[in-house]
Amino acid sequence: MKRIILIFSLLFGFSLLVVSQQMEPNTVDFDYDDAGNRILKHAIYVPVISSAEFQSDSIQDKEFPIKSTITDSASINDHMINIFPNPTLGRFRVNISSLSGSDNVSYVLISLTGRVIDKKLITARDTEINLEDMKNGPYVFKLTMNGTVKSWIIIKR
Repeated sequence: MKRIILIFSLLFGFSLLVVSQQMEPNTVDFDYDDAGNRILKHAIYVPVISSAEFQSDSIQDKEFPIKSTITDSASINDHMINIFPNPTLGRFRVNISSLSGSDNVSYVLISLTGRVIDKKLITARDTEINLEDMKNGPYVFKLTMNGTVKSWIIIKR
């Protein structure tokens, strides 16, 4: 009887360990105010995809259980940046408050394989980026503003 309880306990403990590792964020990023106080936490959940799944077209129809909000916000050099909607069905917007002509802003959109999908300068406060022709899945959106780089995971569903 002790042996059965021990085996059951080990199996139950192992299953809890596996589930807890799947729910941990792959990346945690923090934003701080000028005084150094933490003001915002970004937890990015990227699903684990096998190489066979990644190379096949079946990934296009796969649901990605990623916890995200509709609008991701961050502050860079006293500019508030809003990215929405995330996840997106194809198009998402980047809104930068108080963008002036002297600001040097650009973005790079990268697939998880490292391929550059899109790379442009941003000159308007509101910019729309189109992912409609791309496969469903996560993409890295890197925004550079006056030398400061901030990254987001954009999910295309």
